[in-house]
Amino acid sequence: MLADLDLLLTAVFAAADDLLPEPRRNARRSVTDAEVVTLAVAQAIMDVPSDREFLALARHRLGHLFRGCRASRAIGSAAGAAPSTSTG
Repeated sequence: MLADLDLLLTAVFAAADDLLPEPRRNARRSVTDAEVVTLAVAQAIMDVPSDREFLALARHRLGHLFRGCRASRAIGSAAGAAPSTSTG
């Protein structure tokens, strides 16, 4: 299952990176729009409603997909600081 998720998220990232407009440079930006889209798709597919829980899980289950990318730092730093969007 994990290999299938990896393949899907790789395809999502590639499509988002190709289709989204190139953002202006910003020194404060640590995650690209394509990375955000990819993480949002992963969260929906993994059915984890809480952002905090998802970021903690993503660090362990998806970190290898973002190795060397800015998103791996964002996943790691946001895991302890992300507000929960869970309603229950």
